[in-house]
Amino acid sequence: MRMRLLTSGVLLLLAALLTTSCEKQEVTEIKDPANVEYKMPVEPRYQKGKYVFWAAQNIQVGVVFVTEKNHAISVDIIMEDDWVLTESYIHAEQELYDFPLYPTGDPIVEEFDYITTHYPPTNHYSLTLFEDFYGSFDIAVHADVVAGRSQEPAWAEGNRFPGIGWSMYVHYVPDGLNQGN
Repeated sequence: MRMRLLTSGVLLLLAALLTTSCEKQEVTEIKDPANVEYKMPVEPRYQKGKYVFWAAQNIQVGVVFVTEKNHAISVDIIMEDDWVLTESYIHAEQELYDFPLYPTGDPIVEEFDYITTHYPPTNHYSLTLFEDFYGSFDIAVHADVVAGRSQEPAWAEGNRFPGIGWSMYVHYVPDGLNQGN
């Protein structure tokens, strides 16, 4: 019983720390198919197809390029400085709620469609996905990255998933489509 209380207390403290460590962002409301309301950050300003790759929420470790042509989605991860990839997790869906998500709304990266272990670690990785997307789509690019003795999780900059963590996805709109599609 004591161990259960201690574990619950530690988990509650960890959740509070994660929640308070996130920066305050402007939010927009969206609804999932079950009409559950979530508050989501507004997508940051970026150069189309180029996204900052963030580790530990505030360390820029590289850049992710996403492009689409004839239903082939190209993802290129280019690391900066001494940072290298040890594992990468990539997943794309037509709708946000088709991602594998925990009940909290955080993504289950172990169930992403494209998981690669990089041995030896690498500073560049390219992947082409062949998906039947017609119009805009959402894509999450996550990795475990290392520089020296520092090992961190990294995400391509974008919108936050509706969970309690800082995981992100990119809402990509191919050229020639209006933002409303």
